[in-house]
Amino acid sequence: MLGAPLELVLFSHDVDYAAAAMAAGMNSVVVDWEWADKPGRQFGFDTEINHGTETDLVHMRGRIRGNLICRINNCSDQRVREALRAAELGANEIWLPMVRSVAEVEQCLRALDGRCALSILCETRRRWP
Repeated sequence: MLGAPLELVLFSHDVDYAAAAMAAGMNSVVVDWEWADKPGRQFGFDTEINHGTETDLVHMRGRIRGNLICRINNCSDQRVREALRAAELGANEIWLPMVRSVAEVEQCLRALDGRCALSILCETRRRWP
């Protein structure tokens, strides 16, 4: 057997669509709160910038029973607050994007104190002013 089994992850704020996807075998749903600095980082690329809300996460948690992920903003004034809030609202896992230092990860791990899983996204070097 080569590697781990394939994990199917859906980014969505549409509760009905996500519930149907989970019933069809999706492994996880991501409610995406990450928007800070994205217009600058993704300028000129054909990418999607989501503006998920706490309400989206609450509604998703109320409807799906599987793994619920929340991707948060990784700004010094937001990361811990958003991680704690997402855990409080029912996220099983937090995705910390654009990780640049071990200190950012340690800060979130200490704050979460086992409330939910923390995954880190080491995506790209900073290229914007």
